[in-house]
Amino acid sequence: MLGIFTGWQDMVLTGGGFVLAVGLYPMLRAPQHLKPPLESSVVIASVLVAYTVAMTTLGLTASAVGVGVQAALWGLLIAQRLRWNHRW
Repeated sequence: MLGIFTGWQDMVLTGGGFVLAVGLYPMLRAPQHLKPPLESSVVIASVLVAYTVAMTTLGLTASAVGVGVQAALWGLLIAQRLRWNHRW
């Protein structure tokens, strides 16, 4: 009945993960001075990677994909900030 989801909790976590990922998209396009600090981005991306691993091991595959997308977007923000910090 639920398809790729293991339960209603997985559906809620997946939906929330993708909504948050969509909310990050404008930050990727924002001017550099409006992007979050590098340190904050690294902490958030690291925690999201850990959440992705935890959700995968719990069998919450769809949720893990949603959180993994968030982690990847934060990784892009880190790359943008590093590129900006090391410009010459």
